[in-house]
Amino acid sequence: MSTLPPDPALGGAPLTDPEFVLELAGRNGAANIASLRLRYLEHEVGRSLLTHFEAVVDGDRRDLVASIGRLRRPDQTPDDITLAWFPDDLGLPLLREGFSSLGVSGPTRRLAWVPQRRAVFAVGDRVVKVDHDPQRVEAAVRSLERLRAVVRVPDVHLVDLDRGAFVQERIDGRPLDGSDALDWAPSAARLTERIAGVAPDGLPQLDVAEILGAIDPVVRLVVHAAPHLADRVEQLRSRLAATAPQAELAPAHGDFNIGQLIEAGPHTLALVDTDTLCLAPVGFDLAAYATNVLSGRPGDLERCGAIARRLVESAERPAELDWLLAATAMRRLDRPIRRYKRKWPKRLERLVDDVATLIDR
Repeated sequence: MSTLPPDPALGGAPLTDPEFVLELAGRNGAANIASLRLRYLEHEVGRSLLTHFEAVVDGDRRDLVASIGRLRRPDQTPDDITLAWFPDDLGLPLLREGFSSLGVSGPTRRLAWVPQRRAVFAVGDRVVKVDHDPQRVEAAVRSLERLRAVVRVPDVHLVDLDRGAFVQERIDGRPLDGSDALDWAPSAARLTERIAGVAPDGLPQLDVAEILGAIDPVVRLVVHAAPHLADRVEQLRSRLAATAPQAELAPAHGDFNIGQLIEAGPHTLALVDTDTLCLAPVGFDLAAYATNVLSGRPGDLERCGAIARRLVESAERPAELDWLLAATAMRRLDRPIRRYKRKWPKRLERLVDDVATLIDR
C-alpha cells in the first residue's frame, strides 16, 4: 500500500507508517502487539495529524490513536506525539468513565467513533451520543425538537452538557446502507422536502461561499498526498468557484446520506442524526445524498447519476442541482486518503475523474 509523504511542519513524523507507530508504542510500554493496520486518518496539512490503527494485542482487536498538533496531555508539548488506546480518548473522557452516570446500562456496542471528536454507542435500549464540543450537543438536541413535527426522530431522554453527551431513544427498524440508496431515493427526497419546511429562525448558514471554503482543506490534503494531481485539482476548484451560483437558501439536514436513515416501518423513514441542521442552497441535501456513493470505485459515477435522477423524478429539479452535485462530490475527494483504502492512489485518481465529469456537465 502506498504511504503518505511526511508533513515537514509536523516534524516529518511518519504517523501513517505502522512500523514507526509500532516502535513508538513499544517505547511507551505497549507489548505483545502482533499487528497494526491503519484504518482512518485526519490530516490538516501543516497543522495536525491523527491516525487510527486497528491493533491485534494478545489475540484481541484494539484501537490505537496516534496524533500530533491536536489534543495532548498536560505534561506534553505541542511537538510531542500522543498515543492513546481506546477508550482512553483525550477529547471524549466519558468513554473511559463509562455511561452509568447518564443513567443507562446494558449491552454496549460502538456505532461510530471519530477519535477526539465524537462517538455514538448503543447501550441497552438507548443511544448515547458524545461530542468534544458541547455546543454541538446543544445544536443536535435543538434540531431534534425542531424536526419532530415533520419527521420521525428519536426522543431525547437526557442531556448532560458538562459531559458533552445526550441520551436518545433507540429507534426500532433496519438501518439503511449504500445498497439501499437508489431504492429509497424517492422517500429520501420527500423527507428533504419536509425538512425544508421547518422554521428557519436561528439556523446556521451553509451558503455557497462556505461550501467552497470547505473544499480548501480537502484540496490541500489531496495535493500533499498526490502532488502529481495538484494542477488538475486546483483547476477543478477554480472552475467550480467560477461557476458558483447565487443560490436560494432553505432549511436542510446539512449532512444528508443513507447512513442517517432507518426503515422504521413500511415506507417509513426515521432520521437519527440531526446535529448539522442548517440553511443551505435548495437541493444541497439531494446532492449530498447522491454523491455519498462516490469513493473512487468503478461504477460509482453511474450509480450517483441514477440516484440523482430518482431523487427528482417526482419533484421539481432544483435549479442549482448540477453545481451542487459537483461541489459535494469535490468535498469527498480526500475520502480514499482519510479512509486509507487499499490502492487509495488509484481510487483518488478515479474520484478526480468523476468530479471532472460532474463539473463538465
